[in-house]
Amino acid sequence: MSTIVDASLTAEQFALHETLTEHPTARFEIARAIATSSEEVMPFLWASGAPVSDLEASLREDPTTRTVELVSRFDDESLFRVSWTARVHTPFRALIGADGAALLDVSTNGTEWRFCLIYPDAVAIDEVSEECEELGLHLNVDRVYSLSDAFTRDHFELTEKQYETILAAYEAGYYEIPRQIKLKELARELDVSHQALSERLRRGHQVLMTNSLGMKLEGSFAGTSGPEHDVTGPPLAGSRGE
Repeated sequence: MSTIVDASLTAEQFALHETLTEHPTARFEIARAIATSSEEVMPFLWASGAPVSDLEASLREDPTTRTVELVSRFDDESLFRVSWTARVHTPFRALIGADGAALLDVSTNGTEWRFCLIYPDAVAIDEVSEECEELGLHLNVDRVYSLSDAFTRDHFELTEKQYETILAAYEAGYYEIPRQIKLKELARELDVSHQALSERLRRGHQVLMTNSLGMKLEGSFAGTSGPEHDVTGPPLAGSRGE
């Protein structure tokens, strides 16, 4: 039975501790929807909460980054492409585990990194915890629950179509790394338009993330204002007002 895990690591154990300490209001979130090589680790980051020039300078000086490139700049946040040192790769690979977890959300909260991951079974998280312990990492596991519990439509107030669509996307491998199916292909299988599928997933993801992470998400995925950040598919969670 696939298992969803909400867990966290301190930035000191993972990444950007110096940057987050220097800019306590800053927030980073991985851009999960952007297609990248499966060998890359968190290559794209949305950054907000501090002047972009200050964040860029701090990211370049941070001992956990190798290279930093400012890709796009918007009113409230910016997109960076980052390559990381082994200091980040090692704990990240430990979190993903041997069987490969799917990332639902990775973001910072203060000087802490929060992860929401799907593991193929409940045993996988035990193995991940053991490996983290061997590496000297203190992984805080906040919540463990089955995928079926997470996708209980009534619990998350998902519409029937949202529930069925998210479940179909998961079963088709849309959330795997790398993705096993593209959004257009999934739309054809479900006999809906690309736009309708994208919007349905966005709204469903917003509900899922709000409930599973206990986060109040800003903005609305239903809106059309603001820059278009979706490169290859819908973002899983965020506050970019798409």
